[in-house]
Amino acid sequence: MPDHVEEQEGTDPNDPDDSKDSDGDGVPDYVEEQEGTDPNEPGDAKDSDGDGVPDHVEGQEDTDPTDPGDKKDSDGDGVPDHVEDQEGTDRFDSKNFKDSTGDGIPDYILFRSIESIESAEVVLLWGDEDYLSKLPISLKVKLYSGAELDMEMDWNAKDVVNIYKNGTYTVNGQPVLPRGLYNSKNRTAILRVIVLPKPAPLDVTLTNSVFVGDERNFFIEVGAFQVTDPVDNIHEVTLYGPGYDNQYFEIKDNILFWSSADPAEGKTTFTIIVRVTDRDGNTLDKFFEISRIRQDINEIEVFNAFTPDGDGINDTWGIPEIRFYRGARVQVFERSGERVFYTEDPDVRWDGTYKGKELPVGTYFWVLELKETGETRRGMLNLIRK
Repeated sequence: MPDHVEEQEGTDPNDPDDSKDSDGDGVPDYVEEQEGTDPNEPGDAKDSDGDGVPDHVEGQEDTDPTDPGDKKDSDGDGVPDHVEDQEGTDRFDSKNFKDSTGDGIPDYILFRSIESIESAEVVLLWGDEDYLSKLPISLKVKLYSGAELDMEMDWNAKDVVNIYKNGTYTVNGQPVLPRGLYNSKNRTAILRVIVLPKPAPLDVTLTNSVFVGDERNFFIEVGAFQVTDPVDNIHEVTLYGPGYDNQYFEIKDNILFWSSADPAEGKTTFTIIVRVTDRDGNTLDKFFEISRIRQDINEIEVFNAFTPDGDGINDTWGIPEIRFYRGARVQVFERSGERVFYTEDPDVRWDGTYKGKELPVGTYFWVLELKETGETRRGMLNLIRK
């Protein structure tokens, strides 16, 4: 302020604290006139950052008049010293501030605090992995001062929303406070996120439905299930219930296996029902017909010799391949025509004895009969002892 102005106003040009300030806002009348504000109105001083401290005062206090977060606050209560001076509170006592509502929050802070945040709603397609970009960046916020502005929100959607499960999720948002504003009442934003239901799978197929029966292996891979679903490629395929012929099979990693020691005599065709379940809980049920190939009676390999000498090698004789036929029986006769072995169980084998006694070496005759097909096959068997 020029000396001649101070002389005209009757203030001391050598005392920086002695100036004419009609409204007592800390800004000399001359400065207010230069800035175009009313020197008789204490609330009408140039305050570029809106922190309640005039630019002129900030210049004297060496704080940034364009940064609402940069202010002189001697007691650290959040209220600038200048404001405390204006309100008549102690700038050096952090518990002495103006609190008109008695809520323990200084009026200065409450005035610049969030009063309310608008709510919002977002609808997402199931499985939208880019869903975070669909959330609103900011929402309309109202301050206790009455001012309204758009404020950025930090959402906790990652901890709440499951894009692979349809439903409505409540997401909370923390306001990202600009400098000079407060959230003294801890207001949070509420966002309703609706994940739409996923369409059910369209179909399921089996890469192969025919397998060859094996009398030694009770776990045989049949084929792999392939699900038609334009939305997702992750599904669980299971046998649906204990009905039909499901008990003979097992599904592991969406691959179908014959998984039974039961020969299921007489059956060449099996019917199973499977259920496809997707990640949203949709299901698709479908029947499949599985075919088992059995060796023709004339293709079964029947050994013509065995050595029941107790060495653990080739000590017994049998025809296990007939276990998949119903009504199969095996008989062995000696040359005289006397039957020395008989069984209807393909897993029972002849050890070369008859009525508890070892039979002599020589040639015997076997007969295989399949009641299911009405077929009969005959051959010779050499019993050898070393």
